[in-house]
Amino acid sequence: MLKLKRSPFHSVVEHEMETMVKVLEHGPLGIIEYKFYAEEIANANSTVKKAVENWKRNEIIERNRPVLKDYLN
Repeated sequence: MLKLKRSPFHSVVEHEMETMVKVLEHGPLGIIEYKFYAEEIANANSTVKKAVENWKRNEIIERNRPVLKDYLN
């Protein structure tokens, strides 16, 4: 049988998927009852912060485009 090499990226994705299954298998209460690790919370906060920064940057770019300028406040 051929054994495939797993990249670190695939291991991380697999771990995240397993976590999601554990959290969601009990329905909405699973999210409330699941004890998130500090690292998971920090990663989520970092992701949200980056998303907000990107959104603000894109909003400035869109506002300065002449084509869309009339449609944005």
